[in-house]
Amino acid sequence: MQRLSHQSVVKHFDAYADVPWDDPDYTIDATDARWELDDDHGLAATEWYRSQPPEVRARHRIAIHRRQHEGRLTVRKHSEARTARICLPAA
Repeated sequence: MQRLSHQSVVKHFDAYADVPWDDPDYTIDATDARWELDDDHGLAATEWYRSQPPEVRARHRIAIHRRQHEGRLTVRKHSEARTARICLPAA
């Protein structure tokens, strides 16, 4: 009972150990229909997007997400560089 009580308050999660990354069930399929854009997305509302096969529509969402993420990283990198120039004295 003491072990159960202890385990109920001690949280442990290690994504590298607890998730079976090599399991085929965890494979990301870029053509999975669940990757398609939601209906409220501007591109999803176009006739062109709706005319594409499901696997193509799914790949578009992944590409859009990747570009958005890369854009955020670029903005962050430039912001950090600007902060460093302002806050750190010139050598």
